[in-house]
Amino acid sequence: MARKVPRSICLFLDFDSTLTKNDTLSALATHVGYARNSNNNVPPWSHFYESYTNHKRDLDEVYADKPSQTRMENAIAYQRRLRIVEEASHQRVMNAGIFNDITVKDVEKGAWTALESQDVELRDGAIDLMKSISMLDANTTQSPVERMVAILSVNWSAEWIRQILTAATDSHFLMTHSIVVEANELPRLGGTWPNLCTSDQKLHVMQEYCKGRSEYLKVYIGDSLTDVECLLDADVGVMIRDEPLRSGQRALKELLQDARRAVPHVSEWRTRLPSTSNQLFWTYTLKEVESLLREYVHFLPTETGS
Repeated sequence: MARKVPRSICLFLDFDSTLTKNDTLSALATHVGYARNSNNNVPPWSHFYESYTNHKRDLDEVYADKPSQTRMENAIAYQRRLRIVEEASHQRVMNAGIFNDITVKDVEKGAWTALESQDVELRDGAIDLMKSISMLDANTTQSPVERMVAILSVNWSAEWIRQILTAATDSHFLMTHSIVVEANELPRLGGTWPNLCTSDQKLHVMQEYCKGRSEYLKVYIGDSLTDVECLLDADVGVMIRDEPLRSGQRALKELLQDARRAVPHVSEWRTRLPSTSNQLFWTYTLKEVESLLREYVHFLPTETGS
């Protein structure tokens, strides 16, 4: 017999330009790397950015026209090949010594200064969303809602992400709300790189977390092509958009349009039920995502025993 019970949930969030308003890699370099090694005559960050874009442009030309593949197939193949470009960029930066001798204390200080200077800004509703989902229960039913919240990011430092969230909230935020951070880590902080730098690697990590949780509502929130495989694998995928659209957001929107995937605004979620098979939405604000997920978790019917 089917009755409505709350759904347990696995919530996965991208970090850069999803939880934050902008990409934070340059802020990591400025407030941690250059702050620590400003006297070592390292090249400016623009030098590394130019090298990265030139290398990426070469890859763009290779994948510019693949008539034997759909646009979606071509985009996913391209994203997976980006690993070569990302690894080369990381190696150039490491060889230049920008992050030599950094410590966790340097990252902690850098996170504070990045937020104070507004070089890093969290999106409105980011913290409330994570708190809300991590604390979600079903007070009106006898069935508790199990939940898992994980940040999946291609950012170069998981410690940077943790320190940003800690500085924006409190020192117990991540532990209190059992929020996991899956990202790369800088060698000086004990990391091996890369662990996460392409869309298929993010998908692999998400699927590993979901093993043994087939009944959970799997939700992914992202903003760009690096998120496309996770968005398409989730029960509910939500795309963050700005006005006007940024280049990565526009590319993702156009790719899904080409694949004839309907992507309504989150306010139209009820029209997408009862199906839970990869529903895609878009939103301008994470506050709307919180409302969507709260209703989704409690609205969807789940098969239970009689």
